[in-house]
Amino acid sequence: MGFLNAGHPMRSFFCHGAAMLLVSLAAGCSGLRMDRPVIPQRDDWPTAGRTNSRLASTAGTLKPPLRQAWEVDLAAGFGSGSPLVIDTLVLTGNLRGELCAVNLRTGKKIGSIHLGDAVPGSPVVEGSIAYLPLTGSGESLVAFNLNEGKTAWRESHGDVEMSPLLKDRKLYFGTTGGEVYCLDCVTGAMVWKYEIPENTMFLGFRATPAALDSLVFFGDDGGILYAFSAATGSLRWRTPAGGGVAAGIAVAEGVVVAGTIGGTLLGCDASSGRVRWRYDAGAPLYAAPVGSGDTVYAGSLSGVVHAVRCTDGRGIWKTALEGPINAAALVSGDYLYVGTLKKHIVGLLRWDGSQVWSQDVDGRIKTAPAAAYGRLLVATDEHTMVCYVEGSQ
Repeated sequence: MGFLNAGHPMRSFFCHGAAMLLVSLAAGCSGLRMDRPVIPQRDDWPTAGRTNSRLASTAGTLKPPLRQAWEVDLAAGFGSGSPLVIDTLVLTGNLRGELCAVNLRTGKKIGSIHLGDAVPGSPVVEGSIAYLPLTGSGESLVAFNLNEGKTAWRESHGDVEMSPLLKDRKLYFGTTGGEVYCLDCVTGAMVWKYEIPENTMFLGFRATPAALDSLVFFGDDGGILYAFSAATGSLRWRTPAGGGVAAGIAVAEGVVVAGTIGGTLLGCDASSGRVRWRYDAGAPLYAAPVGSGDTVYAGSLSGVVHAVRCTDGRGIWKTALEGPINAAALVSGDYLYVGTLKKHIVGLLRWDGSQVWSQDVDGRIKTAPAAAYGRLLVATDEHTMVCYVEGSQ
């Protein structure tokens, strides 16, 4: 297995064909196993938002205009979580409960395995293990060994509609029943658990969590933000957000940033939970905020992208697109890539919000994009995944 050369990542990626990950199907769609070991790389996209801060910022810059390199039909819809890129492999879960593998260079579907009823968020990969969130199947999380082609463990704690967080060999996730869990990622054993007190309204957790240092951050349907000790599960702070938190959470410059279905973007001090600022986006926020440096970006259901300074909540610019925004954007150098429910993927200049590129796709974009190794991956509700690379059509 070849490594991506740090000095010339693209040359190494395209030239070492013998190092491509190969996947074999043991029996039709009943097995998925690597013929060569999975070797994670520095510039991979191994989790929702790429890192545990969930800022969705790429390792390199993908500069528009972009052209379509390939498109693949994966036969089922996708949840809100982004595809993953591990070395030369694209991994994604779908709403049919499958883990699908695609060759990043060619777009060839290599295989899939059925693991549950639906995978609503992004898996997370560490080493050779993919951890998948499940809903509707009675199981919460499944750990699948890519190298061995078999399930390592399964755990049942309730429906999970978010992308789990992996930190220091522990997995963190919330359920629609209002519980937060920490599991040992090797065995699946529970380390700690938190339940919303007196949860008579049957509130749950759906927003993808984030982490900073020793803390993990969650938001619930009732509009409360939480910070827990990652090690012990002790509640460090609890802050009202002013509306249900459906979009994922991001952490930038020591500020926990979350959007609400009431249309408020707010920033809280990560250590204390004190609200530093509130920003009125004017429409529900179902797309998780992303960011780079001291700026965060959030798209609303009214189709407006807002750029906000994360230290004080000052609006920097806003740009209206042609369709509602339901999925997190992606930051790549000077550019911001945003998908809409009007079947467009749009490139904006990050500094002023001006539109520099747009491409029609065959379905609505409800899934966050991902990018690695000079390739942008966009999933649509027509069951397709489209890959774009730099260059004109």
